[in-house]
Formats: sequence, C-alpha cells, structure tokens
Amino acid sequence: MLTCCICCSANDERALPAVPQPSANAHGQRFLPQSFPIGAEVAAEDSSTLNRSPSRPREVKNRFWNAENVALFALVGALRALDYFSTLNMRRRSRDEILLTNNIVDNHPAFAVIEAGGPQFR
Repeated sequence: MLTCCICCSANDERALPAVPQPSANAHGQRFLPQSFPIGAEVAAEDSSTLNRSPSRPREVKNRFWNAENVALFALVGALRALDYFSTLNMRRRSRDEILLTNNIVDNHPAFAVIEAGGPQFR
C-alpha cells in the first residue's frame, strides 16, 4: 500500500469523484451528456445534424459578405467615386482643395489611389 501522507493512501476510495458516462441517442450514436462541459455542444444538436456526412462542409452561419455588407461596401465605393469626380470638377474650375495639396489632386493616378484608399490616407 502506497501512502504520501497520513490523510491519503492508494486504496482510498474518496480520491476521485464519479465521472459521468457517455450515453447513446435513439440511433445508437454515443455523445456526452449536457452536464459534461465538453459534450454540451454535441448534446445540444439534434440527431439530423449528427447523421451528416463528413464530406459535406458545415454551413457558415455568420458570413462576412452577406447582403448588408455588400450593400455597405458598394455605398462607400460610390461615395468615394463621387468625391473623386467632384474634387476634379472643383479643380477644373480653379478652386483649391482644402485637405490635399493641389499637386496631388492634379496628379490623377496618385489622387485615384488616395481616394481608393479612403479616409486612412487623409
């Protein structure tokens, strides 16, 4: 018999708590009960998702390019294009640009890059 101190020994039955055992659903598939933290996600799913074939990819619930984000990016792109053309129109009428130097605005490729980059370049 092994002992590390007076209060415990190798034959002490109080050393480990009872561990929950995996159970099976109606289809005979085994999963962990909800009280066990690792199996909580598996137990919460219904049996139809457990029978899914592994070759089919899981559906992504939170896609970045959803309809709302596509509309927002298109709106920002349209507003940046409007700003680009209105600033060029203003320069053709010999008015000065306030935020950028006139040399940058008159250099069309450089100004297009700055407009495409958005407000981080201003």
